[in-house]
Amino acid sequence: MEATPKPTISDKVVLDLIQIGKKEPEFLIVLEELIAHIASTYADKYENQEAPTIVTKHQLYSQERGKIINTYQMSKYLQRYIADKKFEKGENKKDLFKICHYALFDCVRQNRVLDVKNIDSKN
Repeated sequence: MEATPKPTISDKVVLDLIQIGKKEPEFLIVLEELIAHIASTYADKYENQEAPTIVTKHQLYSQERGKIINTYQMSKYLQRYIADKKFEKGENKKDLFKICHYALFDCVRQNRVLDVKNIDSKN
């Protein structure tokens, strides 16, 4: 009798998304929007090697500066998001996506620098 192959990370993600979708379908819509936002940045400043090195992936993942840069960026977009609606960029949903994106950068930084992985996942 053959052993059942162990699910890959992609398989686990799909199964988790199906479970989320059954319980809260609107959440999947927002996840799709967030993923589209993140995907759009790969033709943007994070991948542009000719751009100034002020905010590059190298610095976002840096052991010394990454946490500070990512936290600053999350704070900046949070402040802009909570700004009064009368301001042009107040309560802009895209700012929430940017906050999530910088939080994900810092999670990746932790995985790389601190070797913190799958702290809540079931293996």
